[in-house]
Amino acid sequence: MHHEMKTLPGVATAQFRSFSAKIPPFYASLVVTMVSVMFVFGERAPAWLALGMPALFIALLVWRGAWWVVHRHDDVTDAEARRHLARATTVLIISALFAMGVDVMLFDYADVHAKYFILMQIVASTMAGFFCLMHLRAAAALVAFAMMLPFLGFMLCMGDIGATASAIDIAITVALMSYVMFGYQRDFASLIRSEAETAALSKENVWLANLDMLTGLPNRRQFFDELQSSIADAAATKRSVAVGVVDLDGFKPVNDTHGHRVGDHVLAEIARRIERTTSNAALLARVGGDEFAFIVVDADDTSLQASADAIIQAVSRPITVGSLVTSVGCSIGFAMYPRAAATADLLYERADYALYHAKRSGRSRSVMFSLEHEQLLKEQGAVEQALRGANLADEFYPVFQPIVDASSKRTLALESLARWESPVLGTVPPNTFISIAEQAGIIADLTPILLQKSLAAAELWPEDVHLSFNVSPYDIASEVRTRRLIEIIKASRVSPHRIAIELTETALMHSFAQTNANMALLQEVGVRISLDDFGTGYSSLSYVHALPINKLKIDKSFISDIEANPRSRNIVRSLITLCHDLGVTCIIEGVETMDQLQIVRELGGAAIQGYYFSKPMPAASVEAYLSDRAEV
Repeated sequence: MHHEMKTLPGVATAQFRSFSAKIPPFYASLVVTMVSVMFVFGERAPAWLALGMPALFIALLVWRGAWWVVHRHDDVTDAEARRHLARATTVLIISALFAMGVDVMLFDYADVHAKYFILMQIVASTMAGFFCLMHLRAAAALVAFAMMLPFLGFMLCMGDIGATASAIDIAITVALMSYVMFGYQRDFASLIRSEAETAALSKENVWLANLDMLTGLPNRRQFFDELQSSIADAAATKRSVAVGVVDLDGFKPVNDTHGHRVGDHVLAEIARRIERTTSNAALLARVGGDEFAFIVVDADDTSLQASADAIIQAVSRPITVGSLVTSVGCSIGFAMYPRAAATADLLYERADYALYHAKRSGRSRSVMFSLEHEQLLKEQGAVEQALRGANLADEFYPVFQPIVDASSKRTLALESLARWESPVLGTVPPNTFISIAEQAGIIADLTPILLQKSLAAAELWPEDVHLSFNVSPYDIASEVRTRRLIEIIKASRVSPHRIAIELTETALMHSFAQTNANMALLQEVGVRISLDDFGTGYSSLSYVHALPINKLKIDKSFISDIEANPRSRNIVRSLITLCHDLGVTCIIEGVETMDQLQIVRELGGAAIQGYYFSKPMPAASVEAYLSDRAEV
């Protein structure tokens, strides 16, 4: 235990602090004792012995006591503390021997009462030394030994039965105190060890609380702590702080298709690549599942764009996991302090909003939050406020756009498209209100209303004309909402076999397993499943292969330049062939001209949708449209 006390980190400094607090009072008690000795023996013994020696001792005690008072709060190392304690132990032993020598010499000049005075002050000093030196076992033992052996000798030599009994009693008391002192020493060592372990554990917990275990990067908590600190420093020094938010494109299909082991490897590798690319960043952190963020101080738009280009290029390189080779992309949003926001939370939100626009504008690119985005946020705030106060059943309604057989020009189905006529904002385009309704949670109430209105319209159509209805990712990801849609379909007079539910790849990426299960529920009652905007996301073929899809809609972005772009024609031809081989109905969106229609026909397209045949029309116009097309 003694060796452990010496080697245990922090013990010496703890002993130093405890000793520095207790030794001045101990020295003060000895000063009082020496003054008492001078008073009792001033006229009984020679002056040099009764007054000079105690005065010299008092000077030593005052000097050492003052030193400890001055240095009691010093920040010392274990090695320095051990040196100070060793010096103090030496001083104490010398002091004990000196005091005992004075007492021995004074004993010859004492009467019975004075002798008992000397013996009692020796006992009192020994007791005080025990209590003050408990943390220094060696010092306490030596001081007690130096003072008590002569004391016991004097008591036994007095020839008085009372003195002999007192000596034996005091010897037993000192022995018991020594035993307690040794136990206290063990407790002190345990306490210091416990404090050291607690401090180490606390430090480790802080470290773990701020670390992402998968990538080894700081986590969201540490990122925001650092961002707040950076903004505070920037405010004081008039500097700029940029936040970049990186979100992976196409990671979820990789994770869902190949499993979490592959997904974790991909995330760790992407983290290493971004870390190497952002060496000038103050901090890089993983703030979400497949989302990273970094802080750059004193950056400008040009340097941030260069960093973004480097990150996008680094992330897009193929990743090898065993025998599998896969790849993902990334999009980046930036926001700059103080230009975009003045607080950490708002600055991050602005960067995240810029990221949203980067993804909407094609992905694998970066966007800096701007005044234009500020205006859009204000407009979206007004839209959200109007949505929350809207009468959904009165203000929202469906319009319908036909899907036509390319050869016979017969109408195969009509797609229901949501429209909003707000008494506050007027006509609000669907690409504005749908995303806001999703984010605000209003879509859960809106979808059933639009489905009921669409089914009511479809009840008036011929049996061979089907209804295609779009659902939000938030609808199809919820079993409760999916079953609610099924109840509405069953309550209508439209056969489920005439209904197709349209999903986007975004819906599938929200929750692959749950979405797949909910699609199966819809198919159990006869509803068809259509994958919308095919080709605009990542790993689309994996979805076609893994999900029970009945129809596939080729995105209009491949049709807009099909007349002049051979690559678009080749892509459309390949997708049409793929659908044919898989037994999936292929619908081509965005056909607006006769030339586009002709090319699509030549490529094998059978089902067409677009302005060439009709723009979306209100429910009241569908019957007349169908009658006109029947005559054609």
